[in-house]
Amino acid sequence: MRALDPLRRDALSGAIPSPDIYFVVLFAGPDFFADPRTHDATRGLVARQVPWMRAISDSTDIHKAVAEAKSTGATAIKLYAALNGELARRITTEAHAQGLRVWAHAALNPAMPMDVVTAGVDAISHAPLLAMAMDSTHRQAALRTPAGVPLAIKDAGLDAVLGEMVRRRTVFEPTLLVYGDNAARSRLGGAVTRLAH
Repeated sequence: MRALDPLRRDALSGAIPSPDIYFVVLFAGPDFFADPRTHDATRGLVARQVPWMRAISDSTDIHKAVAEAKSTGATAIKLYAALNGELARRITTEAHAQGLRVWAHAALNPAMPMDVVTAGVDAISHAPLLAMAMDSTHRQAALRTPAGVPLAIKDAGLDAVLGEMVRRRTVFEPTLLVYGDNAARSRLGGAVTRLAH
């Protein structure tokens, strides 16, 4: 946000030639903020307390948190981690009421993929996380399947999540490349994407 908002403002004013610039703010549960990346992104301030990187708990004023997020110029909120399904739903409902979109990881731990999708988010990311909807036997089979080998797994939990995504028109952004260095996750991401088609 610190890097993109000044560029976005310059682009809107015509001060620089630019494509349209969009960015999200990050919401996560308090436990996530032990992650050192959050402190790098908020250097000089307190991670979890800034509008672009906010810790959300049951006691958070969701209306205020979303309004402050919107004031940054963001067009969406990214639900990142350590959120339950009810908090994901409350954030999403309020964000939509204030004209923001909501993007989410496919699993937020403790919220599982179906919780995330039924919260009403506009888009989910990271195909490997959809495997959290599979039963453990199918998930393990997918992890053992070599890359490039067709995966023939029929899983009711995954089918239910994908069906609900279709019904709600939830955007699926698989983000497979980020897992490229981890062979197991890469295979699983490719497998879930093949199953989704």
